[in-house]
Order: sequence, then C-alpha cells, then structure tokens
Amino acid sequence: MQGQLVSIVEEFESAQKRLDRLVADLPDERWAATNDPTRWSVAQCIAHLNLTARAFIPLIRAALEECRSIDGKPPAR
Repeated sequence: MQGQLVSIVEEFESAQKRLDRLVADLPDERWAATNDPTRWSVAQCIAHLNLTARAFIPLIRAALEECRSIDGKPPAR
C-alpha cells in the first residue's frame, strides 16, 4: 500500500484509540459541557469528526482499492 494511504489509515486507527480512551476517562456530564458558549462541547467535536469521517472514508476506501489494483510500483507522489 502506498505510504500516504498507510499514513491515513494509521491516523484513523490512532483517532479511534484516542476516542476509546476519552470515552473511558471523561465523566458523562462533561460531554455536553462547555466553558465558553462560543466553543464546541466534546460531544459536538466528536459529532463533527464523525461527519467528516463519513464523508472521507468512502474516498479513502476507493483510493485503497485503486492502489491495490495497480500493477507494478506505485507512483512516487
């Protein structure tokens, strides 16, 4: 798999691990709380990241499939 795609996959895996730790460590009452009305809560940040991931994951999967179907050496960039 091309290095850039490997890096993207690793970033998603790392984000999932960080989220798992956050879920384990953050008390329930802190998810919706915010100290500043102009800032997002933890829950809003996670929701935004989920929406972003839903938009990008199909594109990443398509790129991975294309990468797998390429015969020979992957492009340098």
